[in-house]
Amino acid sequence: MKNKKPRRVPTEYQCIYRQTDKDLYDVRYNYKELNEDTGKTEYKTKWVYGVKSIDLAKKTLLQLQTSTYDDGEITLQEAYELWLAKARIEGYTDVAVKNTGEHIRMIYTVLSPDLKLRDVDFSLYSSFIERCRVESGYSEYTLSNLNKTFRKLITLAYKEERLKENPIYSFDKVEGFVRDRKVIVSPEEFRMMDNHLSETVFIRNGIDRNLKRRLCLNFLYYTGMTMNEILSVRYRDVTTRQEAPECPQTAFKGLWVHVQGATATKFIIGLDGAKKSKVRDVPLADQLSVLFLEDRKQHLSSGGSADDLVFEFTHGNIADMLRHLTKELHIEKKIVCQSFRDTFIEKMIKNGVTLTQLCSVLGESYRTILTRYPHLFINDPQNIVRVFAEE
Repeated sequence: MKNKKPRRVPTEYQCIYRQTDKDLYDVRYNYKELNEDTGKTEYKTKWVYGVKSIDLAKKTLLQLQTSTYDDGEITLQEAYELWLAKARIEGYTDVAVKNTGEHIRMIYTVLSPDLKLRDVDFSLYSSFIERCRVESGYSEYTLSNLNKTFRKLITLAYKEERLKENPIYSFDKVEGFVRDRKVIVSPEEFRMMDNHLSETVFIRNGIDRNLKRRLCLNFLYYTGMTMNEILSVRYRDVTTRQEAPECPQTAFKGLWVHVQGATATKFIIGLDGAKKSKVRDVPLADQLSVLFLEDRKQHLSSGGSADDLVFEFTHGNIADMLRHLTKELHIEKKIVCQSFRDTFIEKMIKNGVTLTQLCSVLGESYRTILTRYPHLFINDPQNIVRVFAEE
């Protein structure tokens, strides 16, 4: 008599199940196959039973989903599909998946999707960097992200044994994308852009989108959040609460946005080497609060849900908006999304916000702030003398 199949329950990972009577996992793989006799596509399922851990189950599923790729023949497009499979299994956020897809679209303007990764050498890599810089006209910050995406796809293909060697290991220290000098947005420039969006219309599908565009601009300027984090905000994430209720004199009763992170990495490494969560709460300035409440009222009155994303934009949409605004207003700066984060950090430090507070609001480590913004921390020995001279 055959043993009954073990009962199983779904896990948080699609196609992975936990056996109820044992601490084991079953993996289900759905695929389609062409029947050469009938000429029709048949849908089939393959199971792997009794996997010992959830991590091993995820790896097993990834191997099943990518088993059609020939060793050493994997292309750039196939590496991207491999990453998408990993993203589904690991539960990456929708914004992280969307941004990587947009990076891939940009990369495909200079590289073929059919490029075999084994053919990537120093010459091709260097020309890719230069062509992105010269032909595309993207900001250096965007180019840096394209570089990271390109490299992570190659590294993933190697780690999943689709490449015998990692071709980028031999030129890891290549001088690739170097970020421009930080561009700071002045209060006057921000007000010019904000007023322009307030006084004009931007009609798409019969709806004026400038309230949303203005709200996004204000999120960039007043919160210091990354574009990924802003695009991940849902209406339910913005609430009212008090800061430090045990200290009423410092209580802040305005709106706060709960930032849950928008990438696969949800931790930073502190100076003590310990992991710290990037999940945090950021207070909203009055002007931003007013705009958000107006937008939320419109959204809910039109049948929207508090679970909906506040913005349906992409990085490209916002980059285009900033490019058009600076051109229309004759602002002689190349302002990108990162410019607002740099502006926020500089403004906070110059106005006496402590490094501890700043790192808490930004979700960054001390090391990151000190490394990226050393010019804001003046190293002048005379400061020590002045402290005692003022006694």
